[in-house]
Amino acid sequence: MQYLIPIIAFLGLPLAILLKRINPEEVKQAKPYLFFLEKLTIAIIILTLAIQNFTNNKFFYILILIGLLLGFLFKQTYLYLSLALLSLNPIIAILTFIHGLSKTKFNIIRNAILFILPFSLLLLNIDTAHTSAIAIGALATFLRIK
Repeated sequence: MQYLIPIIAFLGLPLAILLKRINPEEVKQAKPYLFFLEKLTIAIIILTLAIQNFTNNKFFYILILIGLLLGFLFKQTYLYLSLALLSLNPIIAILTFIHGLSKTKFNIIRNAILFILPFSLLLLNIDTAHTSAIAIGALATFLRIK
């Protein structure tokens, strides 16, 4: 049952597409607020991951720096959100769902592929603290104002 959490978290994006098609005028009016909500959810996800997985270890900080570099190279939010969801934390899943609702520009097929790819790491039984550190660094690059 716990493995359904990431699937439900991704459903925020298709729901955003549906809402945008039903009420396009309201989405245009709410665009500044949706932009703020997008940044706020990323910041809360970063804080939640940092509190949940913090270790005072040099390797943790190195992985955060690697995540920062990856965030500047590959600007795909859903790739890093799926890395964050590998911890199977329901709070992160709810925030990912809300983040999906706040998106105004999206490509659902590309985001779905980028969202599903990291879940293959669950089969390899990789430590989620390492993937969370990479996600912290990469998501931090999306907090800058565009």
